[in-house]
Amino acid sequence: MTKLAPEQLEQRKQIKLKLLDGSIGAISVDTCIFSRSGYRLDQGILRRLEQFKKNAFHLIFSEVTIKEVMRHIGAHSEEEKTKFLTGLRGIAKFWNIDNAKQSAIANDLLQETEPKELAKKLVKDFLIRCGAQVIEAQKELDVSELLKCYFETLPPFEKSGDKKAEFPDAIALLSPESWAKKSGTSVLFVTNDKGCKRYCEQSQRLFAIDDLGDALTLIQERDAHRAKMCSAIDQQIASGNHPNLLSLIESTVSENIWSIDWVPD
Repeated sequence: MTKLAPEQLEQRKQIKLKLLDGSIGAISVDTCIFSRSGYRLDQGILRRLEQFKKNAFHLIFSEVTIKEVMRHIGAHSEEEKTKFLTGLRGIAKFWNIDNAKQSAIANDLLQETEPKELAKKLVKDFLIRCGAQVIEAQKELDVSELLKCYFETLPPFEKSGDKKAEFPDAIALLSPESWAKKSGTSVLFVTNDKGCKRYCEQSQRLFAIDDLGDALTLIQERDAHRAKMCSAIDQQIASGNHPNLLSLIESTVSENIWSIDWVPD
């Protein structure tokens, strides 16, 4: 992990405790983290999100975040496509490449896929690889809470500047928060946006962390801790130290079977 200030160390300590005791059961990633990673969904730190496929620890995204990522990838792809076609025409002037061959080269490389369609496919494939859940604003957003934050200028809305421009951030926070309340859990929200951090400070369900690598490390430590606990329980059962433990577990599962969030392999 990167070197942290004392208050950040205390914050990470509290997050770690909530991960270990099961209070935090999901992670969400803000648009700014995708931007920091260059929107390369299949490389680097973003690729590590694929570890949540078929994992009991939830990976969730606000619908707004996904649409923003899709929009940015589409815009960047359009820009790069324009540069490529301009460069190809420049090369053709000196290498005497006719128009038909230029079109063939462009079609072969770009596969006649429009940037917006490419962006949709890349994001869709990413969500499938990660086993992520998209939180739809229409189903989860608490509109009354959104309006309260807007008119009372509460985080993530700022007192200065254009508050209307901050609506996407507000929806990206309120949607997963509402989902967390309904799911009886809390969310580790990865963001380096100051307004989003301030909102998380007063939220009972969202806990902000500004580095995705650090967040994933903490979750891996949680998984290792749980694996160690399970191994210790297995050893205790095998040694016969707790003869009634297995029957106690079976009865507890039977009594709570309808409230358990099953994750099939």
